[in-house]
Amino acid sequence: KINEEKYSLSTLSTIRYVLKSILEYAQSKYAIKCPNFNFIKLAKKKSDCKVLTSDQIMLLGKYSFNHFEPISLAILLSLYGGLRIGEFSGLKWKDIDFDNDLIRVERTVERLKAPANSATKTQLMLMDPKTATSKRIIPIPSFVMEYVKKYYQHHAIDDEHFIYTNSKNISDPRSIQYGFHRICKLYNFKSNFHSLRHTYATNCVMNNIDIKSLSEMLGHSKVSTTLNLYVHSSLDFKKHR
Repeated sequence: KINEEKYSLSTLSTIRYVLKSILEYAQSKYAIKCPNFNFIKLAKKKSDCKVLTSDQIMLLGKYSFNHFEPISLAILLSLYGGLRIGEFSGLKWKDIDFDNDLIRVERTVERLKAPANSATKTQLMLMDPKTATSKRIIPIPSFVMEYVKKYYQHHAIDDEHFIYTNSKNISDPRSIQYGFHRICKLYNFKSNFHSLRHTYATNCVMNNIDIKSLSEMLGHSKVSTTLNLYVHSSLDFKKHR
């Protein structure tokens, strides 16, 4: 049934995560035997995400540091902290440690298919990150935190509010993606929000950040994931510079 519906890999991954969580809860609460989900493998979609050029990084930084807008926060914290779009959507002001220039990733936002009787086809869900390692603490450069601090002082109302909406309403990842496309269009280039995280990771490799630390900052469950996604591509990038 799921395959016939032709869901995206992201949706399939979320379905697997939610189902696994439900069954694991049932196992701990009611001693119901839980099947092993480790053997369920989803096909890997080859990423077409590209590393931003130095000029593109400069333009995005120029815009963001000169505009106190929610999208500016999203761009800077992903470009210099490697946040996924869903993680930024779930970020609250209380998750920012201004004293130590750190951000805690505690939750993520996913768009799931709505129940059959719902007025909409999809709905936003606030949930725990998909893996234990996705809950993490990320160091943010001080020059970025200075901007975040000024933004907070002028715009924040309640530490329990989500950063992007500055309210108790969940941030929609689509709004963030659209906002990012708007900035890219302003400077006549095309990209997607995930390229910010991809660029962050690649730049960390290029600056010789040790792989274990980088893997932890990215929230990967395995160091091999970091190696396969970023180290090998970074080496190829160096060869063709």
